[in-house]
Amino acid sequence: MNIYVINYKNEERKNRMLDRYQKLCLNDFFKEMIFTKEVESNDSRLQRENVKEPRIWSIMLQHLDAVRSFVEDTEDEYCIICEDDVHISKQLKRKMPGILKVFDSLDLDILMLGYLLPFKIEENNGYFNKIAEHQGLTYRKFPNDTWGTQGYLISRKYGKYLLETFTVEYALSGVCPYNPDWIITKNGNRMLVNPMLILEEGVNLSDNDSQIDFHRRCHKCHMSDEYV
Repeated sequence: MNIYVINYKNEERKNRMLDRYQKLCLNDFFKEMIFTKEVESNDSRLQRENVKEPRIWSIMLQHLDAVRSFVEDTEDEYCIICEDDVHISKQLKRKMPGILKVFDSLDLDILMLGYLLPFKIEENNGYFNKIAEHQGLTYRKFPNDTWGTQGYLISRKYGKYLLETFTVEYALSGVCPYNPDWIITKNGNRMLVNPMLILEEGVNLSDNDSQIDFHRRCHKCHMSDEYV
């Protein structure tokens, strides 16, 4: 299967991701690392009345374009979609076959391989109920206030559901913020894996001090020499 990367005209980040792909020899398991084409402000899908947050909508559409490439351009049963500023676990390649077995056995639609969390999940954590364990990884339910689209594994069935359901018409209805963090990771039979296998670099580019601090704390809490 492929890894799709969400990148917006940032060659430095793109090169770091390609370097990690090569260092970890991920091509021994994955077919290709694909950088999904940017969604520009003049995209026809954004040329509609009542587009409230064009920047966020463009990010959502770029995620959906990655899903579309997976569904329409391949016959793969799974794919990983990730952001362009993430560390990757040295264990990812070795553990992927087992991850897919658990994914299928639990009939999952989406598995969060990375997320934002400023603390480590303890064994008795009631908010992240453990459902399964395999190869030193636990598979857990997660509450709605778990955020982040750093990296997620989805099935072909779920990919089709996302494309058919979360259209621009859905966005214009105002039912839910048109944001991957509110939609892609919050629907279907969903779980996260712990410890995470994809970890954000921890640099938030917003002007929001609390967001900058939150992302930094998440990175500091989980970063180790297990990640490249």
